[in-house]
Amino acid sequence: AMREHVPVLLANLRERFPGLKVTLQEIDQRGAEHLIAQGDADLAIMVLESKLPPGFRSVTLVRLPLCLLVRADEPYRRAADLLKVGAEGKVPLISLPPHEMLPRLFQKEMVRRNIVWRTAMETSSHDSVSNYVRNGLGAGLAVQTPELQRDSALRVLPLRGFPSLPIGVFWRG
Repeated sequence: AMREHVPVLLANLRERFPGLKVTLQEIDQRGAEHLIAQGDADLAIMVLESKLPPGFRSVTLVRLPLCLLVRADEPYRRAADLLKVGAEGKVPLISLPPHEMLPRLFQKEMVRRNIVWRTAMETSSHDSVSNYVRNGLGAGLAVQTPELQRDSALRVLPLRGFPSLPIGVFWRG
């Protein structure tokens, strides 16, 4: 999800600061907090998972809506219909690991709605989720992005009333 937003942000920064040095790495929030606290990084752009320690500031850049993915040839047109058959065990759910923010937000709302649909296939990347859905292995939990909307092999079913995934920047100061 971030790969669609970060390049635009970086291009704008490069225009304003031509000598800007950027190092990109995948790391969790705690790891980013540590790098910033040690002076090894100036800021982090990532999913804002939890409250930051004292002395840190943050700004939410975007909130990405949650969605379910199915193959375009599947009969499902609404997320509510898919949630029902998923809870009945008729469609496997493909998702990121349970410690990631996306499935935590999804499952918290599912509990609130008194619906049980457990992950049947766990994968470590958003790309893998959509790839496994394209190959007919189940329905995928994702965030809505323009890239997914353009994918003719997939149908994006917005999860209306579910919380969104906050992407933000944080720094010390």
